[in-house]
Amino acid sequence: MHLFNKKVLISALTLLIGVTIISNEALAQETGAKLSGQVIDASTQEVLSGVEITVQGEDMQKTSGDDGTFSFKNLKPGSYTVTANAEGYQDWEQEVEVTKKGGALKIEMKPAGS
Repeated sequence: MHLFNKKVLISALTLLIGVTIISNEALAQETGAKLSGQVIDASTQEVLSGVEITVQGEDMQKTSGDDGTFSFKNLKPGSYTVTANAEGYQDWEQEVEVTKKGGALKIEMKPAGS
């Protein structure tokens, strides 16, 4: 019986260590900077949903939500070119500096033909 308790204890400790290692790896993957923002119509100041926002060179793309917001996670601090495209609006592009603390961006889309 005593040998059985040692095996159970060793198995439990091994499982606990494995879960801890996996949890730490998952947390480590989320330590990058965050770039978030909102997309609005430059003329009316209304929020725009469905706008495709891209971080060039990072193969990252998001679509603005119903409230016009978007968020990119796990970016390395540095300089990025961000673009935004939506039907009926002029293409938008800006160089953005992302720090360790992250970055915030307000994208003002101009209607096409204006």
